[in-house]
Amino acid sequence: MTTTTTESAGPMAPIFRSMDKTIGTHWEETMTEMSRTMMVSLNARLLAQMGLSQDTTDPIAFLDSACGAGPATQELFKAVPREVLEKSEVICADGSPMMVELVERRIREEGWDGAKARVLDAMDSGLAENSLTHIVIGLGLHLIPRPDKTIKDVVRILKPGGVFGCITPHIDHIGWVADVKSAFASFPFHAPFEEKNRAQVHDVGRWYDEHWVQRYLQENGFEDVKTCLESGTVSVRDARHWLDVFGPVVALIVSSEWSSELREEHGLEELRGLIGEHLEGKVHGTESVTEENPVLTLVKKHNLINTPSNFSNATAFNENDQLFLSNLTGKVEELSESYEKAANQQDHSARSGLAIAGWKPGSDPLAQAVQWSSIDFEYANPPKKTSQQSPVFNANTSFQRWADKNNLVHDARGFATYLQEEAKALLEKNIQVKLLLETCKWRTTRVRLRVRLWSSV
Repeated sequence: MTTTTTESAGPMAPIFRSMDKTIGTHWEETMTEMSRTMMVSLNARLLAQMGLSQDTTDPIAFLDSACGAGPATQELFKAVPREVLEKSEVICADGSPMMVELVERRIREEGWDGAKARVLDAMDSGLAENSLTHIVIGLGLHLIPRPDKTIKDVVRILKPGGVFGCITPHIDHIGWVADVKSAFASFPFHAPFEEKNRAQVHDVGRWYDEHWVQRYLQENGFEDVKTCLESGTVSVRDARHWLDVFGPVVALIVSSEWSSELREEHGLEELRGLIGEHLEGKVHGTESVTEENPVLTLVKKHNLINTPSNFSNATAFNENDQLFLSNLTGKVEELSESYEKAANQQDHSARSGLAIAGWKPGSDPLAQAVQWSSIDFEYANPPKKTSQQSPVFNANTSFQRWADKNNLVHDARGFATYLQEEAKALLEKNIQVKLLLETCKWRTTRVRLRVRLWSSV
């Protein structure tokens, strides 16, 4: 087999290195959330396929290349015993200094002891020959302009008998394409959108074709190449969340397929607004940036003591010591995934529905604490008395309608004070109080994600 390579393979690098422009000022939170949610299962399965698990006993030399927010390293610190990683070398590398700074912060805050973040070019890392036992490139080879150079560099720096693993989108990974196409068609001006394969952004190879990839890796010296098709869904909460997840792709299309005149006339901020307006009819609940939840407004009006919740600063302890933040967030992710599965079932109690979906806290104290915080505390009822659908209507009537603020009222007068004070004011004005109940309707959109996972020895 032969492949044709070109020197000008794609303009995507600047787009994916400027997340503050393509996503917004909250890009770090978005990338970290994606790492902790949609990227978890993909990377966990890839590492298992590469032989990295709790049974790993020998120190490793691990490179997370084109690491992004570090989802592969995140799962590595869950999969491999800490005592092994303490003796190992773990490198998180990305060509974007912004991404490297984000990963450095995660290393500090999430307890990835011993891991180091470096700015390196995946096409020419400059690392020593035969120096690494494991290399991962997660969702990168379809974006890197010259993946052929990247593979040559992997072969150079991987030790004999080392393991390489990668994740690339399958050709059927097109759920987001329909949204972009329909959004562009709704613009009040002509917005070019080429009909073409969008599983990769360059023309070097066929990284969306598992048969081609297997042959290509074998021809480049890899043995025992194994492929695995993973199917799943990416949950999109609302139009703003869709823009956070797919905003960089939209920016890439505009950068590569629109004329400079059209780009100058219609900037990314305008496009984000138009796409958001279009998606309101497809994805329920466009979160308001400024419109405050009326309950919080009334709480402030009547001077009830309240404190903004900061879940990124949560702390958890077991019977011995403080836990790493990743232990807590990992357990929260497990519960969230179980809730997603339960949402598609016939309604049960939260306890029954979550158990059917695989959530069984049993004697795990951390799981019990997460469940108590998410159900008993949140809904003032234990799981056996709470509907499994409670999080759905709770989110739709709060975060997906009003500004993303979550304040805890802890006033000695009690939370109901604001209702009592409002009722008193209305009665003093002799206004007849009526309660109007409206039927709420919502829709959710799920973007289907199909990817291929490859690992090679």
